[in-house]
Amino acid sequence: MNRTLPAVTLLLATVTVPAVAAAQIRAVPEQPASAAAAANGVDIFIVNEGDSPQPMTLPQTMTVTSANGDTVTLHAPDLPPQTLAAGRFARVRYTLEQDQAPLLADAAPPPADHAPNPPAPGEATIETATGSHSGFLARFEPHEPIYGVAGLGDAGAKLQFSFGFRPFEGAGALDGLRFAYTQTMFWGINLDSVPFTSTTYSPEIYYEIAPSDSVRIAAGYRHDSNGEVRATSVGLNRLFVRAAKHFDLGSDWYVDVAPEAWVYIATEHPRRSIARYRGYTGLRVAVGQVDGIKIAGHLTGNPGTGKAAGEVFASYPIGKIDESLGIYIFGQAYTGYGEALDDYDRRDTHARIGISFTR
Repeated sequence: MNRTLPAVTLLLATVTVPAVAAAQIRAVPEQPASAAAAANGVDIFIVNEGDSPQPMTLPQTMTVTSANGDTVTLHAPDLPPQTLAAGRFARVRYTLEQDQAPLLADAAPPPADHAPNPPAPGEATIETATGSHSGFLARFEPHEPIYGVAGLGDAGAKLQFSFGFRPFEGAGALDGLRFAYTQTMFWGINLDSVPFTSTTYSPEIYYEIAPSDSVRIAAGYRHDSNGEVRATSVGLNRLFVRAAKHFDLGSDWYVDVAPEAWVYIATEHPRRSIARYRGYTGLRVAVGQVDGIKIAGHLTGNPGTGKAAGEVFASYPIGKIDESLGIYIFGQAYTGYGEALDDYDRRDTHARIGISFTR
């Protein structure tokens, strides 16, 4: 049990649970802070404490006492029959019964896209064609967009992979520590041998706090490198501070504003100073609708030298058109200096279109 459930306040909840089909199967709720906090549902952990697989039978209703003393009744979702392996658990989202609505008169839950991260459960195991693989998957989070786009002429294709990871979820002072990694690749699909012409590798380590549900502040270290050596090597080492503010406009529309600033602690550049082109500040702005269109922009530059660059992303969930597709149609455009780190002192303008998996 201790290997598979997070150390959260699950056992503090006062629960009335109907009998579950098999004695080895146990339903353990996560305790909500209040009835209002349960408006978006409550996670119930279904645990197989036996030594053999068991059918995952869900109690149809559960009564839970929240941290502030509110009592709420929860209803199980409709799920297809499933089997739970021995010693494993599944997290199921229960919803509030309709007759609990009066408790929520003053509730103002955050938008779905910006709900606080739930406590991370233990290791998850997934069976694939390459075998059984395990990881603390709930600790991963989107960082920069993951996408693949292509354009005409010398625009070629641009691919980006990015993720963030919370290694110390719920560990007191270490809870805010984050690791992130982004890799951006330029693929010369317009060239005869179709080579990858440039790659930028960008690991980060930083500390993030959340003064409120709509504000995030972070400070840390970021390295950017083209992976080359000697005369062709380009590398940046920066200490940065960034903040993001989320504004709820209503009707699922929102605006995000995220300024950032940095200082260089070491750079490697074969031609001219990168600071002349990258500057010391940046600004990210996004306007979007939950499950709808999103337009985001990122501006960097050095006002002192007049060098700048801007990148714009536009995305729309294809799932709105076909629910079987969990991807976005994605457009990306860049103008200014240094789209590829190798060419930090060259000005380009490119537009591309493709798909993304996060945005």
